[in-house]
Amino acid sequence: MNHSQHDPIPESTPAEQPAPADGLASASRRRGLLRGLSAGAAISGAALPMAALATGGRKSCFHKDTPHKKCKATVSGMHSVIASNQVNDWPESPGKHCSHYQNRYNWPKDGGGEYCKGVNGTKFRRNALYKQVFNCGGGGYNDKTIGEIMDNQYNCPQRHWLTACLNATKYEYSSVPFSYSPHEVCVLHNDSSRNLDAQTFFRYYQENYY
Repeated sequence: MNHSQHDPIPESTPAEQPAPADGLASASRRRGLLRGLSAGAAISGAALPMAALATGGRKSCFHKDTPHKKCKATVSGMHSVIASNQVNDWPESPGKHCSHYQNRYNWPKDGGGEYCKGVNGTKFRRNALYKQVFNCGGGGYNDKTIGEIMDNQYNCPQRHWLTACLNATKYEYSSVPFSYSPHEVCVLHNDSSRNLDAQTFFRYYQENYY
């Protein structure tokens, strides 16, 4: 895909200046709050960027055209090359090519058969509609079942989004999980400001293995 958006740059707003009389007290309070902010609280913050929510800590990946260049396995970090002396500290995010899931027996499965997790980590069977898995509007390929899309390997973005969810489901409990959870994939899918960047990431950086 040649088309890729950059993450939108937040508009900056002037910081509120404390009154001279309580400036030192305000600075002290801010320092205290920062010291008390735990890593757990930071990760759970609702306003954090999606990069901070990526599953399982820092991981590496590579563009399929430049496998020798390891980069950060997040949508916002896919263009950030990892220094050679740090590569071994960044395990590779696992991921299969979309054609791998054309064979239904490569899908995750339980006693009820093959499935793919989607929005809110819910399990969806192969007869579920794409729009149900991603909780999005209908029309076109969104009205097809996920099994049909993957069986026929339709040349459409939906195939790559489903591959991302299948990869996230398949490697959810592995020692090195996929770069994002199934629900996080759906969040990126429904974020119009990040959708194209995320498509690029999942298609060209996370479908490297057949």
